[in-house]
Amino acid sequence: MRVLWVHNFDPASPAAGVFMRTFVGAIQSQGVDPDVYYAGNLRSPRQIAATVSHLRSMPNAYDIVHSQFGSAVSCVALAAPGSRHVLTLRGSDWYRNPGRHNSVSLHSAMATALTRTSIPKYDGVITVSNRMFKEVSAAYPTKQLSAITDPIDLGLFRPRDVVEARSRLRLRPPPTKYILFTSVDARRAVKQPQLANNAVAYVRERLTDVELLVASGYEPSEMPWVTAAADVLLLTSRSEGWPNCVKEALACGIPFVATDVSDLNGVADHSPGCYVTKSDPQALGEALIRALEVSPPIPHLQQALSGFTKEEAAHKLLSFYDKLLMRPISDT
Repeated sequence: MRVLWVHNFDPASPAAGVFMRTFVGAIQSQGVDPDVYYAGNLRSPRQIAATVSHLRSMPNAYDIVHSQFGSAVSCVALAAPGSRHVLTLRGSDWYRNPGRHNSVSLHSAMATALTRTSIPKYDGVITVSNRMFKEVSAAYPTKQLSAITDPIDLGLFRPRDVVEARSRLRLRPPPTKYILFTSVDARRAVKQPQLANNAVAYVRERLTDVELLVASGYEPSEMPWVTAAADVLLLTSRSEGWPNCVKEALACGIPFVATDVSDLNGVADHSPGCYVTKSDPQALGEALIRALEVSPPIPHLQQALSGFTKEEAAHKLLSFYDKLLMRPISDT
Protein backbone atom coordinates (compact mmCIF):
# COMPACT_ATOMS: atom_id res chain seq x y z
CA MET A 1 0.00 0.00 0.00
CA ARG A 2 1.43 3.39 -1.03
CA VAL A 3 0.24 6.25 1.17
CA LEU A 4 0.79 10.02 1.04
CA TRP A 5 0.16 12.14 4.12
CA VAL A 6 -0.34 15.87 3.46
CA HIS A 7 -0.01 18.28 6.39
CA ASN A 8 0.88 21.86 7.34
CA PHE A 9 2.47 21.29 10.77
CA ASP A 10 5.56 23.52 10.65
CA PRO A 11 8.69 21.30 10.79
CA ALA A 12 10.58 24.21 12.38
CA SER A 13 8.31 23.98 15.45
CA PRO A 14 9.18 20.82 17.46
CA ALA A 15 5.77 20.76 19.18
CA ALA A 16 3.77 21.06 15.96
CA GLY A 17 2.32 17.77 14.77
CA VAL A 18 3.95 15.56 17.41
CA PHE A 19 0.82 13.38 17.36
CA MET A 20 1.19 12.91 13.60
CA ARG A 21 4.80 11.80 13.91
CA THR A 22 3.78 9.34 16.61
CA PHE A 23 1.12 7.95 14.27
CA VAL A 24 3.65 7.65 11.42
CA GLY A 25 5.80 5.46 13.62
CA ALA A 26 2.77 3.38 14.55
CA ILE A 27 1.83 2.46 10.99
CA GLN A 28 5.47 2.01 9.99
CA SER A 29 5.62 -0.76 12.57
CA GLN A 30 2.71 -2.39 10.70
CA GLY A 31 4.60 -2.37 7.40
CA VAL A 32 3.19 0.82 5.82
CA ASP A 33 5.66 3.68 5.37
CA PRO A 34 3.78 6.84 4.30
CA ASP A 35 5.36 9.65 2.34
CA VAL A 36 4.91 12.75 4.48
CA TYR A 37 4.44 15.98 2.54
CA TYR A 38 4.63 19.41 4.16
CA ALA A 39 2.23 21.71 2.31
CA GLY A 40 3.82 24.91 3.63
CA ASN A 41 2.19 28.03 5.02
CA LEU A 42 -1.20 27.91 3.34
CA ARG A 43 -2.16 31.41 4.43
CA SER A 44 -0.19 32.58 1.40
CA PRO A 45 -2.03 32.39 -1.96
CA ARG A 46 1.31 31.93 -3.68
CA GLN A 47 2.11 28.95 -1.46
CA ILE A 48 -1.32 27.43 -2.08
CA ALA A 49 -0.84 27.68 -5.84
CA ALA A 50 2.66 26.21 -5.63
CA THR A 51 1.49 23.33 -3.44
CA VAL A 52 -1.45 22.48 -5.71
CA SER A 53 0.83 22.55 -8.76
CA HIS A 54 3.40 20.29 -7.14
CA LEU A 55 0.81 17.79 -5.87
CA ARG A 56 -0.85 17.61 -9.28
CA SER A 57 2.51 16.80 -10.88
CA MET A 58 3.02 13.72 -8.71
CA PRO A 59 2.74 10.36 -10.47
CA ASN A 60 -0.56 8.57 -9.93
CA ALA A 61 1.00 5.92 -7.73
CA TYR A 62 -0.66 6.41 -4.35
CA ASP A 63 -3.37 4.12 -3.07
CA ILE A 64 -4.30 6.58 -0.30
CA VAL A 65 -3.85 10.35 -0.15
CA HIS A 66 -4.51 11.36 3.46
CA SER A 67 -4.98 14.99 4.49
CA GLN A 68 -3.97 15.30 8.13
CA PHE A 69 -6.10 18.39 8.74
CA GLY A 70 -9.07 20.22 7.32
CA SER A 71 -9.07 23.89 6.34
CA ALA A 72 -6.86 24.79 3.37
CA VAL A 73 -4.86 21.55 3.76
CA SER A 74 -7.90 19.45 2.89
CA CYS A 75 -8.47 21.56 -0.20
CA VAL A 76 -4.95 21.32 -1.62
CA ALA A 77 -4.56 17.62 -0.75
CA LEU A 78 -7.32 16.79 -3.21
CA ALA A 79 -4.92 17.82 -5.99
CA ALA A 80 -2.66 14.84 -5.29
CA PRO A 81 -3.47 11.85 -7.54
CA GLY A 82 -4.54 8.74 -5.66
CA SER A 83 -7.08 5.95 -5.68
CA ARG A 84 -8.74 7.18 -2.50
CA HIS A 85 -8.62 10.43 -0.56
CA VAL A 86 -8.97 10.46 3.24
CA LEU A 87 -9.37 13.44 5.58
CA THR A 88 -8.75 13.56 9.33
CA LEU A 89 -10.64 16.23 11.28
CA ARG A 90 -8.83 17.25 14.46
CA GLY A 91 -10.99 19.93 16.09
CA SER A 92 -10.12 23.49 15.15
CA ASP A 93 -10.76 22.61 11.51
CA TRP A 94 -14.33 21.55 12.41
CA TYR A 95 -15.25 23.82 15.32
CA ARG A 96 -15.47 27.55 14.71
CA ASN A 97 -13.99 29.52 17.58
CA PRO A 98 -13.66 33.21 18.38
CA GLY A 99 -10.25 34.78 18.77
CA ARG A 100 -8.82 37.69 20.68
CA HIS A 101 -8.84 39.72 17.47
CA ASN A 102 -11.25 39.93 14.55
CA SER A 103 -8.56 38.53 12.25
CA VAL A 104 -8.36 35.36 14.34
CA SER A 105 -12.15 34.92 14.30
CA LEU A 106 -12.19 35.48 10.55
CA HIS A 107 -9.46 32.89 10.04
CA SER A 108 -11.42 30.35 12.11
CA ALA A 109 -14.55 31.02 10.05
CA MET A 110 -12.63 30.60 6.80
CA ALA A 111 -10.90 27.44 8.05
CA THR A 112 -14.12 25.68 8.99
CA ALA A 113 -15.80 26.83 5.77
CA LEU A 114 -12.97 25.35 3.70
CA THR A 115 -13.23 22.12 5.68
CA ARG A 116 -16.95 21.74 5.03
CA THR A 117 -16.46 22.58 1.37
CA SER A 118 -13.88 19.83 0.95
CA ILE A 119 -15.56 17.03 2.96
CA PRO A 120 -17.99 15.95 0.19
CA LYS A 121 -15.03 15.40 -2.15
CA TYR A 122 -13.34 12.88 0.15
CA ASP A 123 -13.85 9.13 -0.02
CA GLY A 124 -13.48 8.74 3.73
CA VAL A 125 -13.34 11.01 6.77
CA ILE A 126 -11.76 10.27 10.14
CA THR A 127 -12.70 12.12 13.32
CA VAL A 128 -10.52 12.02 16.42
CA SER A 129 -13.45 11.79 18.84
CA ASN A 130 -16.81 10.05 19.03
CA ARG A 131 -18.50 13.42 19.62
CA MET A 132 -17.14 14.74 16.32
CA PHE A 133 -18.10 11.47 14.62
CA LYS A 134 -21.75 11.99 15.57
CA GLU A 135 -21.68 15.63 14.45
CA VAL A 136 -20.03 14.91 11.09
CA SER A 137 -22.29 11.90 10.53
CA ALA A 138 -25.36 14.08 11.09
CA ALA A 139 -24.09 16.68 8.63
CA TYR A 140 -22.90 14.16 6.00
CA PRO A 141 -25.01 11.01 6.52
CA THR A 142 -23.75 9.20 3.41
CA LYS A 143 -20.06 9.78 4.08
CA GLN A 144 -17.82 6.84 5.01
CA LEU A 145 -16.61 7.73 8.51
CA SER A 146 -14.43 6.32 11.24
CA ALA A 147 -13.50 7.61 14.71
CA ILE A 148 -9.77 7.05 15.30
CA THR A 149 -8.03 8.92 18.09
CA ASP A 150 -4.37 9.77 17.67
CA PRO A 151 -2.22 7.41 19.74
CA ILE A 152 0.32 8.34 22.37
CA ASP A 153 3.59 6.67 23.24
CA LEU A 154 3.06 4.84 26.52
CA GLY A 155 6.78 4.23 26.69
CA LEU A 156 7.31 7.97 27.13
CA PHE A 157 4.17 8.93 29.03
CA ARG A 158 4.03 6.74 32.10
CA PRO A 159 4.00 7.16 35.89
CA ARG A 160 7.27 8.68 37.13
CA ASP A 161 8.68 9.72 40.48
CA VAL A 162 7.28 13.18 41.20
CA VAL A 163 10.35 14.29 43.17
CA GLU A 164 12.64 13.38 40.29
CA ALA A 165 10.34 15.06 37.77
CA ARG A 166 10.21 18.30 39.72
CA SER A 167 13.94 18.25 40.36
CA ARG A 168 14.61 18.01 36.62
CA LEU A 169 12.33 20.96 35.97
CA ARG A 170 13.49 22.98 38.99
CA LEU A 171 10.03 22.99 40.50
CA ARG A 172 9.15 22.96 44.19
CA PRO A 173 8.95 19.48 45.74
CA PRO A 174 5.85 18.10 47.49
CA PRO A 175 3.78 19.06 49.44
CA THR A 176 3.41 21.90 46.89
CA LYS A 177 0.54 21.08 44.54
CA TYR A 178 0.87 21.85 40.83
CA ILE A 179 -2.12 22.36 38.52
CA LEU A 180 -1.00 21.79 34.94
CA PHE A 181 -2.36 23.90 32.06
CA THR A 182 -1.09 22.77 28.66
CA SER A 183 -1.19 24.63 25.35
CA VAL A 184 1.25 25.14 22.49
CA ASP A 185 0.13 28.78 22.67
CA ALA A 186 -1.27 29.55 26.13
CA ARG A 187 -2.78 32.80 24.82
CA ARG A 188 -5.20 31.13 22.37
CA ALA A 189 -8.76 32.24 23.09
CA VAL A 190 -10.19 28.77 22.46
CA LYS A 191 -8.14 27.49 25.43
CA GLN A 192 -9.71 30.15 27.72
CA PRO A 193 -6.55 30.82 29.74
CA GLN A 194 -8.26 33.48 31.86
CA LEU A 195 -10.85 30.93 32.94
CA ALA A 196 -8.00 28.65 33.99
CA ASN A 197 -6.38 31.47 35.98
CA ASN A 198 -9.67 32.28 37.68
CA ALA A 199 -10.30 28.64 38.58
CA VAL A 200 -6.83 28.35 40.14
CA ALA A 201 -7.38 31.61 42.01
CA TYR A 202 -10.54 30.09 43.48
CA VAL A 203 -8.51 27.07 44.65
CA ARG A 204 -5.83 29.28 46.22
CA GLU A 205 -8.43 31.02 48.35
CA ARG A 206 -9.15 27.66 50.00
CA LEU A 207 -5.89 25.73 49.78
CA THR A 208 -2.33 26.84 50.51
CA ASP A 209 0.78 25.97 48.52
CA VAL A 210 -0.90 25.55 45.13
CA GLU A 211 0.83 26.62 41.91
CA LEU A 212 -0.25 26.88 38.28
CA LEU A 213 2.21 25.18 35.92
CA VAL A 214 1.77 26.47 32.37
CA ALA A 215 3.25 23.97 29.91
CA SER A 216 3.86 26.17 26.90
CA GLY A 217 7.18 26.35 25.09
CA TYR A 218 8.58 23.09 26.42
CA GLU A 219 10.38 20.73 24.06
CA PRO A 220 8.39 17.55 23.30
CA SER A 221 11.08 15.48 25.04
CA GLU A 222 10.39 17.37 28.28
CA MET A 223 6.63 16.92 28.28
CA PRO A 224 6.56 13.45 29.91
CA TRP A 225 8.43 14.96 32.88
CA VAL A 226 6.27 18.11 32.94
CA THR A 227 3.11 16.00 33.04
CA ALA A 228 4.49 13.67 35.71
CA ALA A 229 5.42 16.67 37.87
CA ALA A 230 1.79 17.77 38.19
CA ASP A 231 -0.96 16.76 40.61
CA VAL A 232 -3.86 17.45 38.25
CA LEU A 233 -4.37 18.67 34.69
CA LEU A 234 -6.76 21.55 34.04
CA LEU A 235 -8.36 21.92 30.60
CA THR A 236 -10.68 24.90 30.03
CA SER A 237 -11.13 24.79 26.24
CA ARG A 238 -14.27 25.90 24.40
CA SER A 239 -13.86 22.94 22.04
CA GLU A 240 -11.37 20.16 21.34
CA GLY A 241 -10.91 17.24 19.00
CA TRP A 242 -9.40 14.80 21.51
CA PRO A 243 -6.90 16.71 23.68
CA ASN A 244 -3.56 14.93 23.71
CA CYS A 245 -2.65 16.55 27.03
CA VAL A 246 -5.48 14.58 28.69
CA LYS A 247 -4.24 11.30 27.19
CA GLU A 248 -0.74 12.10 28.41
CA ALA A 249 -1.98 12.93 31.91
CA LEU A 250 -3.95 9.69 32.15
CA ALA A 251 -0.92 7.73 30.93
CA CYS A 252 1.13 9.30 33.74
CA GLY A 253 -1.54 8.54 36.34
CA ILE A 254 -2.50 12.22 36.64
CA PRO A 255 -6.23 13.07 36.95
CA PHE A 256 -7.88 15.86 34.98
CA VAL A 257 -10.53 18.53 35.46
CA ALA A 258 -12.08 19.81 32.25
CA THR A 259 -14.88 21.63 30.56
CA ASP A 260 -17.33 19.47 28.63
CA VAL A 261 -15.46 18.91 25.37
CA SER A 262 -14.63 15.92 23.20
CA ASP A 263 -15.31 12.52 24.82
CA LEU A 264 -14.05 13.57 28.26
CA ASN A 265 -17.38 13.21 30.02
CA GLY A 266 -17.44 9.47 29.36
CA VAL A 267 -13.81 9.13 30.41
CA ALA A 268 -14.33 10.99 33.68
CA ASP A 269 -17.28 8.75 34.56
CA HIS A 270 -14.90 5.78 34.83
CA SER A 271 -11.69 7.47 36.00
CA PRO A 272 -11.08 8.19 39.70
CA GLY A 273 -10.16 11.77 40.49
CA CYS A 274 -11.30 13.05 37.07
CA TYR A 275 -14.11 15.57 36.63
CA VAL A 276 -15.93 17.31 33.77
CA THR A 277 -17.88 20.37 34.80
CA LYS A 278 -19.37 23.57 33.46
CA SER A 279 -17.24 26.42 32.16
CA ASP A 280 -17.23 28.37 35.40
CA PRO A 281 -14.34 29.26 37.77
CA GLN A 282 -16.15 28.09 40.89
CA ALA A 283 -17.29 24.78 39.40
CA LEU A 284 -13.83 24.10 37.99
CA GLY A 285 -12.21 25.20 41.25
CA GLU A 286 -14.36 22.90 43.37
CA ALA A 287 -13.52 19.99 41.05
CA LEU A 288 -9.82 20.83 41.30
CA ILE A 289 -10.02 20.78 45.09
CA ARG A 290 -11.59 17.31 45.00
CA ALA A 291 -8.99 16.09 42.50
CA LEU A 292 -6.14 17.40 44.66
CA GLU A 293 -7.30 15.25 47.58
CA VAL A 294 -5.72 12.22 45.90
CA SER A 295 -1.98 12.04 45.35
CA PRO A 296 -0.94 10.79 41.89
CA PRO A 297 -0.01 8.63 40.22
CA ILE A 298 -3.48 7.15 40.52
CA PRO A 299 -3.62 3.43 39.70
CA HIS A 300 -5.72 2.28 36.76
CA LEU A 301 -6.04 5.67 35.00
CA GLN A 302 -4.25 4.15 32.03
CA GLN A 303 -7.26 1.89 31.52
CA ALA A 304 -9.07 4.91 30.08
CA LEU A 305 -6.61 4.81 27.17
CA SER A 306 -7.95 1.57 25.75
CA GLY A 307 -7.80 1.94 21.97
CA PHE A 308 -5.28 4.78 22.10
CA THR A 309 -2.11 2.72 21.96
CA LYS A 310 0.03 2.95 18.85
CA GLU A 311 -0.71 -0.64 17.87
CA GLU A 312 -4.49 -0.29 18.23
CA ALA A 313 -4.64 3.05 16.41
CA ALA A 314 -2.49 1.75 13.55
CA HIS A 315 -4.73 -1.30 13.17
CA LYS A 316 -7.86 0.88 13.02
CA LEU A 317 -6.36 3.24 10.46
CA LEU A 318 -5.02 0.55 8.14
CA SER A 319 -8.33 -1.33 8.36
CA PHE A 320 -10.13 1.87 7.30
CA TYR A 321 -7.75 2.26 4.36
CA ASP A 322 -8.42 -1.35 3.32
CA LYS A 323 -12.17 -0.85 3.61
CA LEU A 324 -12.07 2.18 1.34
CA LEU A 325 -9.86 0.46 -1.22
CA MET A 326 -12.22 -2.49 -1.44
CA ARG A 327 -15.18 -0.27 -2.34
CA PRO A 328 -15.84 0.34 -6.05
CA ILE A 329 -14.83 3.83 -7.15
CA SER A 330 -18.41 4.56 -8.20
CA ASP A 331 -19.51 4.08 -4.57
CA THR A 332 -17.15 6.66 -3.11
